[in-house]
Formats: sequence, structure tokens, C-alpha cells
Amino acid sequence: AAEAFGENKTIKAVRLWGTDLLGERNAPQWAAAIERNTSLEVFLVQGFALRLPKNYDKKSKIESYVGGQFLISDGVLFDEGYISLAEGIKRNQSLKVIGLEFHGASREGIVSLGPALMMNETITKVCIDEGFEARVTTKKGIKDLRMYVNYRTPQVTFPKYLSYVEREFELS
Repeated sequence: AAEAFGENKTIKAVRLWGTDLLGERNAPQWAAAIERNTSLEVFLVQGFALRLPKNYDKKSKIESYVGGQFLISDGVLFDEGYISLAEGIKRNQSLKVIGLEFHGASREGIVSLGPALMMNETITKVCIDEGFEARVTTKKGIKDLRMYVNYRTPQVTFPKYLSYVEREFELS
């Protein structure tokens, strides 16, 4: 999917909800595709982090029901996936909006987008939400991320929820 997306020159918006098409395992391929794509303006991806059990060990990924609990092998970026995507975002020249929701990223993963936002001046909206339990971590990450773009023109805004972005771009 990532390779075909990278070669496409007409897609303006990507909205991936509830899918394992993008996760930590293939984030470098998606980063390369984002870098190559010249038409993409909106990139919104909701991951599966909220569905993972609190004691989830990402090293032992399981695809099935285990004891009545659904475990997902991928569909979550974690910090490593954020770091990989940041490389593609840094070099893309058409992207305006990024939305990453429920990907299990810590403050480190979120802040890894900072250098990309400094270099890529086409991006004007970044929405990051890791869910209620990670709210403090997410707020700290976004606060640190703002330091990268405080004096950049055009300004970058940080909408609180992806639904706000979806409505603006008529994607809901």
C-alpha cells in the first residue's frame, strides 16, 4: 500500500482508521512514500493503541483473541514509527495537515516531529492525541513540539481532536 501511495500523484488526502496498513513495522516505507508523494495535503491516521492491554509487550505481538482479549500485531507506530515518519514528512513539499491519533507514542516520539516541522513549512496543522490515559504525556510532547515552530511562518496550529480537522476538510 505504501509503495503505490508514494507513486500516486493525485491523492490529496489519506485517512486511515482502524487498520494495520500503517504501523511500526512499515513506518519507514510509509515515510519514503510520503516523501515521494507530491499531491498529498492531509494525512490522518488513527492507530490501535487504545485497544492494547495495559501490559502489552510489543516484542511479542499476537494476532488473535487471547483470553477474550483482542491483540493486534501492528497498526501502532510507537516512538520508532513516529521517528521514521518524521523523516518523510521533513522532505514532503505538499503536506499541510498531519493527524496521528492513538499510536502509543511517548513524549520522545511526539517531539521527533519537531525538526520535520521546522524544515517543512507547508504544514500548518498538527493534531496528536494519544488518548485520555496519556493526556499528560501528549500535552508535554506538544508543548515541546511548539518550541520548534513558535517563530516559524506560516504558524502551525495544534487542533485538539482529529474530528475538528476532518470537518474542516470535509473528510468525516
